[in-house]
Amino acid sequence: MASTGLSAVAQHPTSIAPINGSWDSSLGNSFHKLGTINSLSLDAANNLYVAGDFNYINQTEVNGLARWNGTSWNGYGLKPADNGKIRNVLSFDNSLFAIGSFGSLQQARNNIARWDGTQFQALGTGLTGHLTPYPTETYAAALASFGGMLYVGGDFTHFDGRPAYGIGQWNGEVVSQTVDFEWMVNSFASNGTDFIAGGIFTAVGDTSSRLARFVNNQWQPFDVGITNTYFTVYNAQNTIYLAGYSQASNTYQLYRLNGTNAISVGNSLTHSIDNLVGIGSDLYIQSNQQLLKLTNNQWQTPNLPFTINTLTALTATNSTLYLGGNFQLNGNPSQIIAWNGTQAQSLATLFAIDNQSFLSGDAGRPIVINQKQQTGPDASIRRWNGTSWQTLATTSTYTFGGMQLQRVNDQLFSFFYEPQAFIHAQPASKVWRFDGAALTPIAVDLPSMAPWYQSGSQMFTYLAEPQATLPITGIYEFDGTNLQHRLQPAWFDAFDQLFFFNQHFYAIDVIPDMNADYIEIRRWNNQTWEVLKFIELPDADYQFLLWNQRLLMASSIGKLYEIDNAGNVNELASADGGIYAIAGRDDGSVYLGGDFNTIDGVATGPIASFNGANFRGLASQPNGRVTSLSVDRNYLYVGGNFTNVGATPSLGVAVFAETKNIYLPIASR
Repeated sequence: MASTGLSAVAQHPTSIAPINGSWDSSLGNSFHKLGTINSLSLDAANNLYVAGDFNYINQTEVNGLARWNGTSWNGYGLKPADNGKIRNVLSFDNSLFAIGSFGSLQQARNNIARWDGTQFQALGTGLTGHLTPYPTETYAAALASFGGMLYVGGDFTHFDGRPAYGIGQWNGEVVSQTVDFEWMVNSFASNGTDFIAGGIFTAVGDTSSRLARFVNNQWQPFDVGITNTYFTVYNAQNTIYLAGYSQASNTYQLYRLNGTNAISVGNSLTHSIDNLVGIGSDLYIQSNQQLLKLTNNQWQTPNLPFTINTLTALTATNSTLYLGGNFQLNGNPSQIIAWNGTQAQSLATLFAIDNQSFLSGDAGRPIVINQKQQTGPDASIRRWNGTSWQTLATTSTYTFGGMQLQRVNDQLFSFFYEPQAFIHAQPASKVWRFDGAALTPIAVDLPSMAPWYQSGSQMFTYLAEPQATLPITGIYEFDGTNLQHRLQPAWFDAFDQLFFFNQHFYAIDVIPDMNADYIEIRRWNNQTWEVLKFIELPDADYQFLLWNQRLLMASSIGKLYEIDNAGNVNELASADGGIYAIAGRDDGSVYLGGDFNTIDGVATGPIASFNGANFRGLASQPNGRVTSLSVDRNYLYVGGNFTNVGATPSLGVAVFAETKNIYLPIASR
């Protein structure tokens, strides 16, 4: 049975001056990708709102939500970590309401927020719970107003603690909604008289139905005579339209609602109808990331003065169509275009922090493993050369699945789970050394599927099968050139963490469970792996660092622990936010990164230095969450969700050099 006793070591915060230094100003906003748009929407004054995954719009930092007033773009004071949280907005009751998938947004929480002119505020406890019987995230999908009431649809069960089974209602306060939608409500539509809801539900209350209509302040099943079809609903030109997906034919068809009858519009499609707008008598839809126009009752590609690469959002006034996505206009890229049927105007380009999976660096030049690239190969290794990002190698995302960037004897290496041959005319290898702008394979005879383990300044691997040149199995140490045999265990679980300190090998296994985690700590006693402790831990993500023969463990819920020689897990410190990165060298301090601001009451910011006894921050800090840290002799390499470090623009990747005082003898001064 697991022990639940985590001991605490008393800490006494000491006020220490922050660390002075400088940030690399050359990086700027270079580490970026194209932003993506979740939605475009308009208010009664035709202000255009764009929500999505972007930090900048036309060089203005907005972090996921911006408003175009016809002249300029304006933001809402959101932080870099707010980027991508908002799915849609709606102007109602002289306020702007935002929904999405977020736990917090400024002062708001749980997927819904109201702008008060200065900040987004909470609507009680927000939207909570989920309709499906299996665990999933609470999700807000649609906003609408009708009859002086705000409606929100999604996958949730409560709004400010009151019943709201798929639809929440608000008119200055939350109105309980007791009709049970069996699954998500994703859309609302009105023709001024009728108000209906669509989604992926199959029942309204106890009645089978794929649509619902609001009658006498109550949601009721609504039958249009079409079976086995899910509907997303839209309104245009004071008409309600039903975008149906037929499960029988696996096709999509648009219908116009006429009373209780659904009249087909246009030909059936093989891709979903993701948006619909009307301009005058013209009807447009967004389907398969393209724009289609209804012509002679057929969906056709319209003649446009611009090229659509991808279309992700669509809205319209009576005279202008607004498109969000990825376009080319007059040979230039654009991501928001206004088109009045004759002329097209580019309103914006957007960019966001690029994806990073691993970050390190060498001699002050950051090196980033970049996965899930929008264009080109799936993944790449890129190095900043002082003016631009240089691609050192490209490969598949799978290749980097078990990769590590680690230092051995002050040289930076990439360690792979399987041999890689991604450099032309170079042999495959599981170990590659960074030599400035070059990658050099290291000739080590290793089997496929052999893992690597960082233990302080040492690097180990485990060979489960004999090799021709390494006839025995066991644990080997890599010294930067060769493999040296260190241990022949009777058995070793390759998925464990491996550390060598106090003259012993330790194997550590973190076992996730539904509501808690467990850690098993074993020590090699020269005959077998002896279990020292099996302890219950809070549910979190855990990282380890062996530093000065001290084994530290950091958690995403803001705890820093030390595991001692006997396997006891002692709490060293507590932060007011998550710890997501830990790095350090034996000849320097440990650095912690996360979304915290204090550790044990000491103000640090999201990067803290720990000298073994006290914590201190940097004099200037990133303005968002830190998720990656790496150190060499002179530099700290930082990655995360931030746009600036102090007053220096640095998008997602930064390099810090500490100012080191050099004391000269009096005679030499």
